[in-house]
Amino acid sequence: MSKLEVINSIVINANTAEVWDWLVNPEKTKQYMFGWEAVSDWKIDSSLEWKMIHEGAELIPVKGFVKEFILNSKLVYTVIDPFAEYADIPENYLNVIYTLNETSEDVQLTLTQNVSKLHKTE
Repeated sequence: MSKLEVINSIVINANTAEVWDWLVNPEKTKQYMFGWEAVSDWKIDSSLEWKMIHEGAELIPVKGFVKEFILNSKLVYTVIDPFAEYADIPENYLNVIYTLNETSEDVQLTLTQNVSKLHKTE
């Protein structure tokens, strides 16, 4: 599979600190991500776990690692489905890149997602 990439942007009537908080605050992520909390200390190479409660038990449907963290400006992390049938190797992780650009009244939030290729489980 060749490299796949999706890029989306939206303009939000807020400041960068408010938008940033929605990206990294577990109480806020669960409001827009199916009840999932983004749990990390947000340090480079730290783990990132998307946690949820499913049938009364905690479940981690997505995990990854923090790759870049520039407060109120840029957040880069990787993610993978730990239950996927493909190998849990770095090449199979999806890259998620958020960039925030503030204007005088708004913030442009750009989300880029890409993966270079998938390697099957041997």
